[in-house]
Amino acid sequence: MRPHNDFMTQTPILWTFRRCPYAIRARLAIRSAGVPVRLREIVLRDKPEAFLDASPSGTVPCLQAEKVIDESRDIMIWALSHNDPKGWLTDAAVPLIDQCDGPFKAALRTRRFCHLSGNSRIPTAGGSTIRAGPPSSAGSDLSSKAKPLPP
Repeated sequence: MRPHNDFMTQTPILWTFRRCPYAIRARLAIRSAGVPVRLREIVLRDKPEAFLDASPSGTVPCLQAEKVIDESRDIMIWALSHNDPKGWLTDAAVPLIDQCDGPFKAALRTRRFCHLSGNSRIPTAGGSTIRAGPPSSAGSDLSSKAKPLPP
């Protein structure tokens, strides 16, 4: 029987949450690279003990491989450094990822927490803003306009 911490001889484990944009981009890079991993989907409100033991930050995505990697950007680079069939990991790509991360993360935080801060305007890439309501109001607007599916 192999010890639990023997990462070198085991298939890496990717702790993930299906709707997390950071986990999505980590899974995209892993899929593109064709690197085998075991996906462990978690429910964020009920994090398993094994996940909390593995992830120093307690956030997804978290990759248990030769070492623990808990930043999506670093997971992308890890996967693509193993195999990069589409040439995504070029000298120009890493600075582009870093450049896009700033505005992306700022917009994501603004959208996710706009209902808490009272800020209902989200900056766009073009410098303008769009109005955003709390997630619950957007869902209720959509459900009131939804039509039943035919049998």
